[in-house]
Amino acid sequence: MDNFGYKDNADISGVDAAGKLALEVQTLPMVALRGKVILPNVFTAFDVGRVKSLNAVNTSIESYDSLVFVAAQKDGRTENPEIGDVCPIGTVCRIRHINRMPGDNIRVNVDALYCAEITETADGEDYFKVTVRERVPDFGNILETEAYFRFVKDELSKYVETAPRINREVFNSILSLDNADEFANSATYNMNFREGDKQRVLEIPSVKDKLYVFYTYLVNEIEIGKTEKEIADKVRKSVEKGQREYYLREQLKAIHSELGDDEDERTELERKIKDKKMPKEVEEKAMKELFRMGKMSPSSPDYTVLSTYLDWLLELPFAETSEDNGDIKDAERILEEDHYGLKAIKERILEFLAVRILNHKGDSPVLCLVGPPGTGKTSIAKSVARALDKQYVRI
Repeated sequence: MDNFGYKDNADISGVDAAGKLALEVQTLPMVALRGKVILPNVFTAFDVGRVKSLNAVNTSIESYDSLVFVAAQKDGRTENPEIGDVCPIGTVCRIRHINRMPGDNIRVNVDALYCAEITETADGEDYFKVTVRERVPDFGNILETEAYFRFVKDELSKYVETAPRINREVFNSILSLDNADEFANSATYNMNFREGDKQRVLEIPSVKDKLYVFYTYLVNEIEIGKTEKEIADKVRKSVEKGQREYYLREQLKAIHSELGDDEDERTELERKIKDKKMPKEVEEKAMKELFRMGKMSPSSPDYTVLSTYLDWLLELPFAETSEDNGDIKDAERILEEDHYGLKAIKERILEFLAVRILNHKGDSPVLCLVGPPGTGKTSIAKSVARALDKQYVRI
């Protein structure tokens, strides 16, 4: 026994007369596991339902002092594996208890004792029967292994303190272990690693290398945990923002209802503005004023001003057009019918119309009729609209 609690290789497995390691070799029934890797130094359970596996468990209890060799299938989808479909390195276990499950299945509770490797197989049995040799952990340089052990244990301790979904009681027990190999096996088995990664750890004989590989997988889990937290935070913030906006809108509706505000009127105005097909800058201005109006009480004078302004904008024919009537004689007739006198004004209007008819693309001036009320300005404008066959709009 060294200063760090590790057994020398001779103490673990004995030495033969030639001075070589005398590793334990024995023949045992084997159970092939689907989607599960069992490492030494743990107490665990697995379900058995296939005939060969059931026979192996029964034979183990009857003839092999409840010892059984368990190994993972290379492909968990294989329903009826052959010996070549099973990983050659597994774990020797002692069956402690069996629970009957629905159907013909059983749940086997075992103590995982040590890692072993298949050296021979036997055919023609109702169950898998294999000869296995114990794989003794190689501690190598004790000081270097101890340094790895302390570092990895410290990192796992930090992870256990912050990990959200982890059995802290189990991991506190693991962190209390003094043997580096037992620590690596127990920690690997209880971590949420992929089964293939657990099998890789099981197959590594060097304890230092096993600790190193375990640490790389632990770092991956830490990074995955950080990413999961970021995703969860984003989703939570998005949901909280949506709920907050909904709550505020409902509060706003309640406030408007208490104040007697007409929320439906503003909604209708918004729909009309969007349907009006105004120029972009005009629509932006209208929506800005509608937003301002939404913050005002209907009893406010500014509310009435803005409402009138928006109604005026909605009455403007921004996207409405009509074809001009190009008959100058008809225009002259209509002007003579509607007005007596005003010869100079009618001649100027006819000149204006003649230029518009001859030059469709040119920019035409704007006629401005000036005079006191009641002198016929509005009626002349209406006559011009009728002469051109256009809708009269007063702005």
